Amino acid sequence: MRSKRWIYAATTATVAVVVFAGLPAVANAEDSDAPQPLDTLQSVTEVAASTNAPEREVLNDLADADQIRRGSDGSASLSTEGSTTVVPGTSDEPITIGNVAIDIPSGETAVQGERVGDAVISFDGANGAITVPVLKDDGSVQVTTIISDESAPTSYDYDFTLPAGATLTLDTESGVVVAMDGDTLVIGVAPAWAVDASGRAVPTHYEIHGSTLRQIVDHTGDAVAYPVVADPWLGQQLFSKIEYAGWERGAWNIKLVTSGWGRSIQLGVLGWSQGQAILNGAGWAEAVGRVRTLSSRATYYQQYQCHVLGAYTPASGGPSWDLEGFRANRPWWRTDGGAYPSKCNWA
Repeated sequence: MRSKRWIYAATTATVAVVVFAGLPAVANAEDSDAPQPLDTLQSVTEVAASTNAPEREVLNDLADADQIRRGSDGSASLSTEGSTTVVPGTSDEPITIGNVAIDIPSGETAVQGERVGDAVISFDGANGAITVPVLKDDGSVQVTTIISDESAPTSYDYDFTLPAGATLTLDTESGVVVAMDGDTLVIGVAPAWAVDASGRAVPTHYEIHGSTLRQIVDHTGDAVAYPVVADPWLGQQLFSKIEYAGWERGAWNIKLVTSGWGRSIQLGVLGWSQGQAILNGAGWAEAVGRVRTLSSRATYYQQYQCHVLGAYTPASGGPSWDLEGFRANRPWWRTDGGAYPSKCNWA
């Protein structure tokens, strides 16, 4: 077996020590020189932020420590609008997101998780891989896997327990996985990714086997620098972010950003007409539930519907939608010719 190659910048390690000083961390059982889980995830996050790869900004948008409830078993739970997410304290218990349970890969025997951050729990599977679920502020979970060396598995199974009638569906073009119950999103999974310690992409993809999501990570190539980080990002929200974006002309501007799976649904992973129905129905209900101001003026919903219909490219809005409360009430926006030249933010 070739020797392990640990690559990580000294500056990044210094930042991690300053930010995370005093928190317990799990070292690789076979190599005391292995970077700690938070060091590794911090490196990935910083590189992702500098290369416009938000899906890999693992340690951004973490659940607020004041909002997390701690269980006596070491679990961490967060309640969001209409749902609760629980990251377990032991590896033989599932992650739960609303009414969905997901078993995590953690080796052959159950292990006690170790809290390495307010929203981060680490499970060392003693098989060359560490599973590190990261709890986000919207109730989603990035279940990162830190692969220490070539002895680690190349496939990782996530067994889902879904509501009756719901099944996992993989869109082979986008790589997004969704499970639906009619027009309601049961669970979504962002496209697979994996990077090595040099920041190079490592080949990875998903497979569906019944109710099991399998991530294949081909990390055994000669050019791979360990550790490798991979993840499925799981959640139920159609929007990863809904926030106030400023007060203008006597009204609030609201910014919405579709989640990876929300974006895929809008783009037609389940069919164009169903995607429109889901975003205009369940999507709007989610948005109003998170920012009540959206129900105060008709123009918000009109602009929202316009974005659902036409925001498919960066030039037409892309995944980030601005709803501006000072805009005119325009019930005939579909036919009056004023919506599309202004990208849904009409006069």
